[in-house]
Amino acid sequence: MHIKYEKVSTLKIKYGHLIVETEAIWKTKRRKVQEINLDKGVRYQGVYYSGLCGYGVVFENERIITRGGWYYGNEKLGIEKYGKYYDEIDHPAIADARKVTPKEYEIIYSLYPDFKYTVKKMKYECNITNILSILKRWIAHPKEVEMLYAVGYGRFIFSKSIYTLQKESKDRLIKFLIKMQKIGKFGLNYNECRQYAKIKDFDVEYINYSGGMPYDVFIKRCKGKDEETKQYWRWHYKDYIRLAEEQGHNIKEDYWKYPKDLKEAHDKLMDAKTKIEAAKKQEEFKTLLKRIKKYLKYNAEIDGYSIFFSAKYEEWKEQADMLHQCILASQYYKNRNCILAFIRKGNNPIATVEIKKNKEIGQFYANEWDRANCNPSEEVKKVFYKWLENVKVGARL
Repeated sequence: MHIKYEKVSTLKIKYGHLIVETEAIWKTKRRKVQEINLDKGVRYQGVYYSGLCGYGVVFENERIITRGGWYYGNEKLGIEKYGKYYDEIDHPAIADARKVTPKEYEIIYSLYPDFKYTVKKMKYECNITNILSILKRWIAHPKEVEMLYAVGYGRFIFSKSIYTLQKESKDRLIKFLIKMQKIGKFGLNYNECRQYAKIKDFDVEYINYSGGMPYDVFIKRCKGKDEETKQYWRWHYKDYIRLAEEQGHNIKEDYWKYPKDLKEAHDKLMDAKTKIEAAKKQEEFKTLLKRIKKYLKYNAEIDGYSIFFSAKYEEWKEQADMLHQCILASQYYKNRNCILAFIRKGNNPIATVEIKKNKEIGQFYANEWDRANCNPSEEVKKVFYKWLENVKVGARL
């Protein structure tokens, strides 16, 4: 049978070596089963392995089951004495979750006094089984181990490659981990943090927003095409934060800082911004109306086309959006050196014309989506110049 036993582990100095010795207890029987030696490794006695139940302990005159059948532990297994040392002490067969006591820490500090500064930075209490494994890493790499615990990523001390990184890569990773302290709960593994740290100026707040998205999923969401595409979501999130801040929302509150749906939240803020800007533009267009009111009488329908001056923000925006023109962005409605005429067929914007003083024609463009082919058709030009003959624009606009 696979006996359920109690275990008692003790940390002590033995023959000048720091060890953790574990005893197994079952009923009235007690025996030493494991010794973790900081300098030599780990060794066992009376320990066997079962594919069904894992590691077990052989007690005298108690039979266990193995592949070959039932055996008495002290007859067939021949493991009454400690065997050889194994180098690997990170994952001993017998694990004890008991926390290291203050008295045991004092024993460690008697040999390694500076280790106490690293222990102070640990976010959790060490158990008796893994304390020597941590100490072993610290002896070999004291600065790196203390730094990782300081930034809340003590679990990375068991990643061997972190100790062989070039200085630039190590510094970049450290800076990333420092930023990640608040969101370490998502448990990104070492390799994922390494990959994220390689992205220049990556905003770790996006990882928090996304719920700790693994790096490969992040790249898949970014479509994995090129560096610019990979950073699309980072920029999208930064733009969302900028909009929220501009509109007076408290971006320190989780509701605004980590929206459930980034795209939907971003679009809502953009809509709100558009409405705010539209309200401001309405006031500015009142000034435009005063300036061009005398020209509105020239608005006309010619050969199926509408050619007109406008002081309505909605018409300007529609013209700009449909023809991909910068007439709003460049604030032509404030320009006192020209006046814009819109050409439409039905409700469809066709072209925009810049009319300067004394009827001089400036820019005359149709759809500017393709800048190489944005000139209006000959028919549109002919209709416009026919309309222009009856328009009077003097030296003052």
